[in-house]
Parts: sequence; C-alpha cells; structure tokens
Amino acid sequence: MNFLKTALLGAALSLSAMAAHAATFNFAYSFDPNNTGNGQPLSVTGSFTGTEAGGLISNIGNVTLSINGNLFNGPIVVEGADAAGNWSTGVAPVISANTALSNFIFADADVANHPDDYSNFFYISGGQAFALDFNVTDAGNNPLQGFEAASNASFSVSAVPEPASWALMAAGVGLVALRRRRQA
Repeated sequence: MNFLKTALLGAALSLSAMAAHAATFNFAYSFDPNNTGNGQPLSVTGSFTGTEAGGLISNIGNVTLSINGNLFNGPIVVEGADAAGNWSTGVAPVISANTALSNFIFADADVANHPDDYSNFFYISGGQAFALDFNVTDAGNNPLQGFEAASNASFSVSAVPEPASWALMAAGVGLVALRRRRQA
C-alpha cells in the first residue's frame, strides 16, 4: 500500500512539473565570423520570459539582449513575421532551439524618429538569422552585423530553474530519502 501511495504522489508531482508555465530562458547565438559585415565575430546573448510547450516557446516578454557584450538599452520590441516577411506586433513570436521553427525579432525601437525604425535588432525567421548593432561601428562607419542561414550557427535556449522547481526537486529527494530510511 505504501508503494502505491508513493507512486501516486510521484505521478502527481511529475504531472504538475510538466504543465506549461512561464519561465525565464537564457539564449545565445554565435554567427560565423566570416559571415559578419565587417569580419568580426558576432555573439548574441540575452534572456526572456515565456511559456514552453512541445519545444516551442511563446508569450515572450521581459527581453534583455546584447551583441558582443553591448547591452541594448530601453524597451525591447518583440514581434513575429507574417507569411510575407513583414514584422508585426499582431503576429505572435515563437522561439525554439530548432531555428527552422523560430519566428521572432528582438529590437530596440528608435521611437524618436519612427516607432518601427529599429536601430538595433536580432531576428531568426524563415531560416535566416540577422543581427545589427549601430552602436558599434568600424573605421568605415559600418555597423556591427551578421547575416546567415540560421542553421549555420549555434543557437541555444535553456530554461533557468525557478525557486519552485528547486523546491519540487528537494521534495522529491526528501521523499526518496524518507522511503529509504523506512526500508532500512
């Protein structure tokens, strides 16, 4: 009977842990140095919150973004592209470790001139990846940039464990320890 109770408790905890919920994710994308506009290595890193279900992350918000360590300032615009390739707040952005499934742009808007005039951005959509940072330029005044087929580089997305996840894991370890102590 104790085994049945333990199994049911374990199943309930597993199901609650698998339910889709908002989490914080870290991401990193590295462009091939030969594909950047000025031949410099390009690394895009940051974090965001979202809801993961079936390997796809949606409901994206709270984005931080940096290119080669240069943090984008101000609010970050998050959009998806429609079938014609136009960016729109009406299209829900989606992120996946599989770049072929990703459709998002993270940009800091130059709202002083035009609300949709992105001065710096990073996107993966339609199998392409592109990043541009006008805050960093070379001697010819060319912005730091990279453009390539998204499958050419490494894109990693990983969930950051939340306190509730740690508590759930600790509870599970405690139950196992308690069960072993009773059996001894």
